[in-house]
Amino acid sequence: MRLAVPLHTCGQKAALTDDLYIFFTSDVHCSYAENLGFPALSALVEDTKEEHHNAALVDLGDYIQGGTAGAFTKGEMIIRLMNRMGYDAAALGNHEFDYGIQRLKELNDMAEFPMTACNIRYTGSGENGLKDIAEYVMKEYDGVKVAFIGVTTPNSIASSTPASFQENGEFVYDFYREDNGLALAAKVQETVDRARGEGAQYVILLCHMGSKPEYSPYDAVSLIHHTNGIDAVLDGHAHVAVIGDPYPNKDGEDVSLSSPGMKMQNVGELIIGKDGTISTVLFGAYDREDEKMKEFIAAEDAQLDEKLNVNCPPLRLCLEAAASCRSQA
Repeated sequence: MRLAVPLHTCGQKAALTDDLYIFFTSDVHCSYAENLGFPALSALVEDTKEEHHNAALVDLGDYIQGGTAGAFTKGEMIIRLMNRMGYDAAALGNHEFDYGIQRLKELNDMAEFPMTACNIRYTGSGENGLKDIAEYVMKEYDGVKVAFIGVTTPNSIASSTPASFQENGEFVYDFYREDNGLALAAKVQETVDRARGEGAQYVILLCHMGSKPEYSPYDAVSLIHHTNGIDAVLDGHAHVAVIGDPYPNKDGEDVSLSSPGMKMQNVGELIIGKDGTISTVLFGAYDREDEKMKEFIAAEDAQLDEKLNVNCPPLRLCLEAAASCRSQA
């Protein structure tokens, strides 16, 4: 199934010689083999690259938690799968912090793609375990620079494990939660302006914020209203499918917002055309699977089963239940 909605035409931009296809996933929660799944997504990206030389794959957060593979390996197996998929960047979701700051640092070191979040602030006196998290990632296609800026919900402090953000009982990590969302918008705007100053001709936000009213004032729609210079927002956290809904930025210009839903129910595709147009597509299925990716997953699953000891199903059931419960937050 393929759903497509044209979004808008950008202003004067340097021309691409071929359309740019940006595939995006969100809230996978370890569901790499469910619904559309990684093998079909890998085939989709591969087939697109055969026809068009400009393609990227990004994630919008909550990938290492939500299933047995994540819980038992504390995210390591999921990072291996994402490395094999060839992700170009991944935003931090609130559940990336579930195994603690030190573990997230270790996973970031393992990842062959940059984890990104522009709105992490450290105020402690020790070592900032997240200093290597990128604020944004700059990619170049046909000489055209595209900035992917990560934004993590300030509600991570409440919806993940509060102790992860503390030292000696005091909070030392935060996400610009003050001023009713305005501090967050100011930080994102500063990052957008810096990326533009470094030559970014397109700016795409990789958000894990959600667009539902109940997430206000730390929601993607409010963020669009209080910023400018952003071409499109790809958003996760709300577990809903959104296909290029337009929202006015602070200059009154429409910015598209898209979300693919959760657990690989859909995969998104943001298309930046040679003519500067932007459109969004959601795929709920694909008619081919990457056999090598299937084999890689099968080998990883076999190793996991061996470690879990399939003769002791209560352990697996316990891990699955606990992970599923936390992934709903």
